[in-house]
Amino acid sequence: MRQLGGNDNELSLRLWLLGYELLVVPTIEAGHLFRTRIPFDATWAAVVHNRLRTAFVHFREERIERVVDALRAYQAFSSGLAMTAAGDVFARRALLHARRLRSDDWFFEAFGLTC
Repeated sequence: MRQLGGNDNELSLRLWLLGYELLVVPTIEAGHLFRTRIPFDATWAAVVHNRLRTAFVHFREERIERVVDALRAYQAFSSGLAMTAAGDVFARRALLHARRLRSDDWFFEAFGLTC
């Protein structure tokens, strides 16, 4: 994952698919440090990359296609896709799929998502 954008989504998804219980407690309050500027470079290409990487690592083919189609409209899509292709996404997919206890179908059913 690069810079910012979706890191918490990917971590949550990974934990659930590996069989861990990750609880969502809506009554918890978290404090945030709001800055006047981001202390590192943040690009749309990195945000697109993070979303593509999450899909390629965790989802089956039909869901990957839907994510790609949804992100294709972003001007940074080509750059984000190139970043994804240049990374270790397929090795990471193989590693996690070998250890998974749950499928992405389980995830979408468990959380009432359609896709």
